[in-house]
Amino acid sequence: MSGFRLRRWGVPALLAVGVAGATAAPHAFADSPSPNLPTLSAGQLLAAIHASNTQAFSGTVRTVANLGLPQVSDRLVTQGSGLPALLTGTHTVRVWAAGADRQRVALLGNLSETDVIHNGGDVWTYTSSSNTATHRRLPTGTSTDHAGADAAELTPQAQAERTLAKIDPSTAVTVDDTARVAGRPVYRLTLTPRTSDTLVRSVRIAVDAATSVPLQVQIYAAGSRAPAWQTAFTKVSFNAPNPDVFDFSPPAHATVTDSTSATPAARPDGSDADHPHPTTTGQGWASILVLPPGTLGADDLSTRRDGNTSMLDRLTTAVPEGRLLSTRLLSVLITPDGRVFLGAVPPAAVRQAASTAGS
Repeated sequence: MSGFRLRRWGVPALLAVGVAGATAAPHAFADSPSPNLPTLSAGQLLAAIHASNTQAFSGTVRTVANLGLPQVSDRLVTQGSGLPALLTGTHTVRVWAAGADRQRVALLGNLSETDVIHNGGDVWTYTSSSNTATHRRLPTGTSTDHAGADAAELTPQAQAERTLAKIDPSTAVTVDDTARVAGRPVYRLTLTPRTSDTLVRSVRIAVDAATSVPLQVQIYAAGSRAPAWQTAFTKVSFNAPNPDVFDFSPPAHATVTDSTSATPAARPDGSDADHPHPTTTGQGWASILVLPPGTLGADDLSTRRDGNTSMLDRLTTAVPEGRLLSTRLLSVLITPDGRVFLGAVPPAAVRQAASTAGS
């Protein structure tokens, strides 16, 4: 499940990204919010993250998006692409993990909950608001990276993985100080782009001092002192969750869809005919994610109404390439065929990407 196990980056490449000499200085007062921890260089901290093999944990994650967009309803958060959950408001996610074969994510709404449970070869998705469940039996050899849900992308581990993957010579990496997240001592690792082609000013990752697991990610937009996006554990335990957490049976009267017999043939890249992988254009901090045609379609959008104005119309403006959503941290372009171009780049960049791709 995406976000639970950090990919293993090449340590030599990480250590070569201008991190020498950047260290965290110990603080003098043990009872301070900034705990006294051994001094680590940025290279040492990156190596510790790389070497961490923590696979069992549970906790509660709180995400806050301060992009200047209106809060959307729980219904939009628990349906569709999950994009509204990533862009607006405050959301709570509960997570449990016990190795590569057992994970559970619960995205909590005011009056609803969406759960994804991965237990061995079985993946269940359940939405309480509609009392619907979907069961999928994973083919032998299927990567667990594709067994998750949008909610998992809200966790600090997933966001840290995406950010650390951008480290290259265009990134300055430092360890600024120490702090506490969910009551645990952490180092603060800061990544600063050395390019003006991104809307990101910096990213701060709080790394657990004992396990080297990211517990918080804060993303700052250019020209802003407050985080435009942050996700952090408010509670976390590194004890193995009770195995019963990963058992699931649909509630009474639930509508159940079993997709076991209709599993599409996998492609070499791990995608399938019904769920092709996104692609990217550009590099590093200026990269743009391209979601395939049909990601957002007319039928999908027509059910998302707010009075006489669709949510798409409410959040976006019309441009020759489609509909454009522009925030202080993210630009999103939706083309008429349902493709989505998004990145932490100026609006002109996603428009150019769509034009080049032949929108």
